[in-house]
Amino acid sequence: MRKIDLRPYKVTGGGSSLVKQILSTKGVAEALKKVWTEKEVERLINSQYPEYDVKKNLISIFLSRTLRLGGRQLLERHEIAKKIQDAKNEVLLEDGEFEPIKQIFMSNIFKGLGEPDVELVERIAKAERVEVEEVKEKK
Repeated sequence: MRKIDLRPYKVTGGGSSLVKQILSTKGVAEALKKVWTEKEVERLINSQYPEYDVKKNLISIFLSRTLRLGGRQLLERHEIAKKIQDAKNEVLLEDGEFEPIKQIFMSNIFKGLGEPDVELVERIAKAERVEVEEVKEKK
């Protein structure tokens, strides 16, 4: 089985926005704190680094129309997507469930990934192999 971390993460890379440029200017953040509360400055900074919804993006890419899935493939993948959606911070997938995800993210099957997706791709590439033992019920 493979374990995928589904916790959201902050997207901190990307192009230089005006706010990032202003805040990186020496002394500006300190000057803003004199006018605004620390929470307001923090909110401004955090608004420039949105949270990346791992589950939503993973499922969206996994079921993307650009993959040109047939009906059977779509239904099979939908079952895996439901498992991902229902999971909390991580999901355990059988090798057969993990393989199509790995193929999408580790090959050129899906086009259009960008800098915000880097950590998601890394999480797929480095998905930990986990051994699970079946617990037998006592009678």
